[in-house]
Amino acid sequence: MQKKITLFKHINLLIGAAYLLLWIVLSVFAYTFIPDNSPNANRQLLELSQLPPMSKTILLRIPNPATEQDNYVPLATQKASNFQAHKSITFQTLRGIPTTFSLSIFSPESQGNEAVFIEKNIINQTFYMGTDSYGRDVWSRLVLGGRISLLIGMCAMFLSVIIGTTIGLIAGYFGGKIDALLMWFMSVVWAIPSLLLAIVLGIVMKRGLEQVMLAIALSTWVEVARMVRGQVMGVKAQQYIEATKALGLGTFRIFTKHILPNIWSPIIIMATANFGSAILIESGLSFLGMGVSAETPTWGRMIYEGYTFIVFEHGKWLAIFPGVALILLVISMNMIGNSLRDSLE
Repeated sequence: MQKKITLFKHINLLIGAAYLLLWIVLSVFAYTFIPDNSPNANRQLLELSQLPPMSKTILLRIPNPATEQDNYVPLATQKASNFQAHKSITFQTLRGIPTTFSLSIFSPESQGNEAVFIEKNIINQTFYMGTDSYGRDVWSRLVLGGRISLLIGMCAMFLSVIIGTTIGLIAGYFGGKIDALLMWFMSVVWAIPSLLLAIVLGIVMKRGLEQVMLAIALSTWVEVARMVRGQVMGVKAQQYIEATKALGLGTFRIFTKHILPNIWSPIIIMATANFGSAILIESGLSFLGMGVSAETPTWGRMIYEGYTFIVFEHGKWLAIFPGVALILLVISMNMIGNSLRDSLE
């Protein structure tokens, strides 16, 4: 029976870690896996608005000297018609309207041969998760949104752990009036819901990625501080801590060498919980329009842009895909945290 329980713990840890690792790889190498390489995957093609998943279309790459990125025009036919070497080429748009382009705007090697032109300037693109209301590729924005969610979650987690551990160490070790004052402050902060506190801090500070991270960290450190305080109060009563005081060791050395190494386990478990909470809070802020800037893709923002389509037949995928990705990521972090808790205890 014990072997089955242990195996179940390992399976939970492996599943959670595998899903987290998948999104880390997708986030780090995002532009390798997505077809839209424009900044923030924000290439808008209104002609392709709300295409269902697995839709296919043809894109013509038209050089745009005004920007560093190419501009794409959607096409409806597989091959060009009326190709005139060194002069022009004609396509039909998605609405069936013939459109003629001068070959002089394209690279010289593609002007004299139709096959070369198609090879260099035509893209057959599949929208694996469809497109949103602005014709943007949902898969591309989902991957870049995962990058933002993971970055905010990880940075906010580290900040909350650092702040909470520091305050918890001071309160638990020194006790007395310092402990009473810090506990009062923690109680005040803890009485305010994390999302509400993050909203208030987001209003006070300027809108941006760093501000969102700081706002989330400042709203999630209390749980860490209370847990660390309790652990420190138990550890400092041990005889080896009394021995270090008798030897005249400094407070900082006692913290780093003798107390922290003995309370790392609950801190790690709390960190995994804060990671999932930070992602949820960021998604809530983005859903309410108070997260990062609107052009930056985040899962919360994508859910906000697509939730009105859930009740309709057309467009359900706009909120379902980011919603499922968000739920699975939070579940995976909880699985990792629960497995670590059972193993470390």
